[in-house]
Amino acid sequence: MIDDDTGDEPAILKLVRPTPGEPPIRRSPNADMYSKGCEHKLFYVDPEKRTVECRICGVPVDPFDAVLVWMERDYNLDYRVQHLKELQERFDRREQRRREYQDKRKAKAAP
Repeated sequence: MIDDDTGDEPAILKLVRPTPGEPPIRRSPNADMYSKGCEHKLFYVDPEKRTVECRICGVPVDPFDAVLVWMERDYNLDYRVQHLKELQERFDRREQRRREYQDKRKAKAAP
């Protein structure tokens, strides 16, 4: 069969069906929406096959790349925790100064 527009043979989509006893393919319900621009940030690790797949689009991912993504995520979490601690300390100091200022005003107002 020849494609009328280009004169080439049409591309045939091959359907892959899992063999009996094989676990189902894990894909997000939004896989079609993300498949074109997926960044592969969520993973499914199959310890039996020793493979890593993207949970969003189902594409096999290099295990080393998955480790790099996890490492980057952990580094970012450590940075965020440190930043939140610093913000909490700043807030506590500000609250302490506010309380001290209010205490001084009350002391001046009630002789």
